[in-house]
Amino acid sequence: MDKDYLTIKEAAKMLGVSSSTLRRLEKDGVVEGYGLHVYYTPGGQRRYYYNEVEYAYKKWGVSKKVGFGAKPCIIVRDLIRAFTDESSKAGYDLSEVIEQTRILLEQAKEEQIPVIFAITFYEPGNRYSEIWAKKIESNQLLIKDSVWTEIDPRLSSFAFEEVMFSPYVSPFFRSQLADWIEEHEIDTAIVAGNSTSGCVRVTVIDALQHGLRPIIAKETVGDRSPLINETALLELDAKYADVVSMEEVLRYFASLRK
Repeated sequence: MDKDYLTIKEAAKMLGVSSSTLRRLEKDGVVEGYGLHVYYTPGGQRRYYYNEVEYAYKKWGVSKKVGFGAKPCIIVRDLIRAFTDESSKAGYDLSEVIEQTRILLEQAKEEQIPVIFAITFYEPGNRYSEIWAKKIESNQLLIKDSVWTEIDPRLSSFAFEEVMFSPYVSPFFRSQLADWIEEHEIDTAIVAGNSTSGCVRVTVIDALQHGLRPIIAKETVGDRSPLINETALLELDAKYADVVSMEEVLRYFASLRK
């Protein structure tokens, strides 16, 4: 986390309620039912302690672990130059995510675990692609075969099982990925890449809908800010996937040798 306190809008988003609900439940400096203490800035703005909001979310959104299966694959999303090269209009610092993903892929290679690299591209004339570009104008950078849809050089030498290009948010949509997974009897999808609140999130949800066990090594995913990343991981861990440490994933890889 890059800060200890959240605004009322940030706290409400994390908890899945409205800002007005937090105001309405507030009594004597505490949000009733959630146990959140309310702090005020000198200008009278409400602030909430991040750790308290995180605890409240986990308490009211209790979930179990799906666990690892017997046969995994890795799906890497959009660690391409449009997002990893800070000279790009859409780029930001994903250096640590790339380094951790590189470690994950090197270990996967040793264990002969297949890796799919899924790249989002902009397809002029595709109605869906053009609508999405109206929402996120920088998507127009993602022309297939351009420099911006190249895999980040720090990962490009890796021998991927397949490199998929898709104009859709999910690599499962209108592709052969589901058939490939069924053919190879894959039961676990470890999802890495960019961005946690966007394409990673959708990939995890679709993996679950295809009967896979979705896993995220938290060090291998990133977003535009630490707060967005942490909030997205919190939601994914509560509802759709197991968010675990890289160490736990590597222990799982080692267990597959037995």
